[in-house]
Amino acid sequence: MESAGLGLALVWSLVVLASIGGGIAGIVVLYRQNKAKTERTQAMFGVGGPATAAGPGASGLTPAPGQAVVLGKRTYAWPDRTGYYVTFQVGGQQPVEVEVSPEWYGYLNAGDRGALSLQAGQFMGFARVG
Repeated sequence: MESAGLGLALVWSLVVLASIGGGIAGIVVLYRQNKAKTERTQAMFGVGGPATAAGPGASGLTPAPGQAVVLGKRTYAWPDRTGYYVTFQVGGQQPVEVEVSPEWYGYLNAGDRGALSLQAGQFMGFARVG
């Protein structure tokens, strides 16, 4: 009887260790994905080095240096929530689409010019200029 209890404890220990290992592996994967997304976003907006993309977008709106232009907006409905997206263009960069809150989605309009604020690839705000 005592050896059966010991065997059961060993099995449960292995299950717990496998769960912890799987959780750590998942965290590492998410960290790497977020880091790659952040680096792509920084490259698009010229943060931390020269921009890699060139040429204005198809809209013909070219913002002043350091300014962003709102090119368009869209929504996407999932079964459990709605996503609100705004497309910006900064300088001569390729346009980039970011998810925003419903309040910002209502505030921003195509053609708005101003200063775009991002942190780790996430939208933080937009201050209109002029």
